[in-house]
This record gives sequence, C-alpha cells and structure tokens, in this order.
Amino acid sequence: MEKQIKIGFIGSGKVGCSLGLYFLYHHIQVSGYYSKTKASSEFAAKLTQTNDYDQINQLVEESTVILITVTDDQIKTVWKQLLDQIEPNKLKDKYVFHCSGIHSSMIFSENERNQLQVGSLHPICAISDKKLGYKNLQQAIFSFEGTTQAKYVLEELLRKTKNVGVELETNQKARYHAATVFSSNLMIGLLKESMDILIDCGFTKQQAETAVVSLAVGNLKNIEVQGLEDALTGPIERNDDQTIQLHLEALVQQERLVYQSLSNKIIPIAERKHPDRDYSKIKEMLQNEKYDNDNVSAKN
Repeated sequence: MEKQIKIGFIGSGKVGCSLGLYFLYHHIQVSGYYSKTKASSEFAAKLTQTNDYDQINQLVEESTVILITVTDDQIKTVWKQLLDQIEPNKLKDKYVFHCSGIHSSMIFSENERNQLQVGSLHPICAISDKKLGYKNLQQAIFSFEGTTQAKYVLEELLRKTKNVGVELETNQKARYHAATVFSSNLMIGLLKESMDILIDCGFTKQQAETAVVSLAVGNLKNIEVQGLEDALTGPIERNDDQTIQLHLEALVQQERLVYQSLSNKIIPIAERKHPDRDYSKIKEMLQNEKYDNDNVSAKN
C-alpha cells in the first residue's frame, strides 16, 4: 500500500524552499517549516503557503517525513535536537532524511538502536535561488540511500515527481559527491585557468570570460545533443601530436599538469571514436616530464 507522504522541513534556505515548492507543484503535501531563524521559516512558509512552526515537535507531529535541509555541518546538531526533544516511539513512525551530497544516512547515529527509518536524498542540481530554484529540479537526477523502508518512501517520492533516482551504497557518498564537484564547482576552476592564460596573452578580463563561456556552453550543448564521444573535437581527437607538443612547451607547470591529466581522460574517447588512428605518440608525450618551461614566466 502506498505510504502517505506529508513533508516537514527543518531548514528553510535555498534547498528547503526549492524542494518545498517542487513537491507542492507535484501535489505532494508539505506541512511547513521549522528553522532556528524565525524570519527564515516565516519566509519559506509564506512562499509555499504552508505552516511556520515555532516548535520542532509540532512539525514532527504533523509530518510523516522530516526533511532536514540545513547546511552539512548542522545536520548532526539537528539530529541530536530531534533525539533529545522527541520521544523515540513518536519518531519510529516517521521518516527522517537529509539532503547532503557528502553525508550518508550513517550520520544519523542511534537510528538502528531506536529502529528509526533514515536516509538521504540529494538532487544533482545547482540551486541558487529560493523562489526560482525549483524550476531546475524537473530535469535533475536524484541520488538516494538509507534503511530499507526509507528507500521505499524515497522511491515513491521520486515516482510522484517523475525524477530519475539512483540508489547509492552508503559507503559511496563521498566518491559520488566528488564526482558532482568535478562537473560543477571544479568546472569554474577549469574555466578560470583558461581565462588566466588568455589574459596573459593580452585579453581583457571581460573578453576572456566571454570567450571561455561561449566555448563551454557550446561544448555542453553539443554533448547534450550528440553525447561525449561525438561531441569531442580538437587536437587530441584529430591526433595532432605537433599541436599537443607546442601546448605542453607553452604551459607552465601547474597549467601543464591540468592539461596532461584531462588529456589522458580524453584519449580513450578519441580512440573509440577513431579506432583506426594510433594515439601512442600523444600518449607518450603526455607522460613525458621533460618540459621545464624555462622560457615561460610562471603565474603569480
């Protein structure tokens, strides 16, 4: 039988507000919000037209699912507050989830002893706005894990929203989260590296930013339409070893290490795309440490 879901949020920041709006859009009941900052919970409750709770026990009583949407370092504090203020027999009938990417359900200590159902639900999506962030969630893939019964409820929740859900092993969370950082936060670092080099070559900051954003957006659109393999272009895909050599000679050490590491990831894709081409020379060059860049000034 389908479990009735009524979600109460502890934490009313960008994630809490966005998920609240998103669940309501998909006709999932939301009881309301509790937050240590009264103004924050009042804002979230008004935005979602739900309740603003003064006491955490009120939210727990009126919810079947307690969704903790505070910062990662506050999850343990909120969990301790629940254990201290709510009788274990009242929590046994509830499902407690958090939305951290890095932490698993193991952060909920004493859950096994008290026979509590706990889990984590993480949207692979950048949420930067309380009012509009929910719009980005429709295309998001969610990861989830937890106790057996908790996972049933999370799967049911994702069926209602029609989002793809991927179940993780509890011990995979840190590696999983690192992967999402590669394609989001660290992408900014990669584009910053590109901008710095262009500025060294005479571009203004604005010109460099326009150039790298245009390239990045165009490439991402090609990947979305064609997939990684068919979207790959450039000197590695063309097997242009002379261009690769000139790049390696022109880059300073830190830049070259990034270039070599990412190029080594691209080569297998190029080999699948062009099985008739021999990339062994480029592979050898990328492993070679002879480039000392004496003729290139290191960045400050």
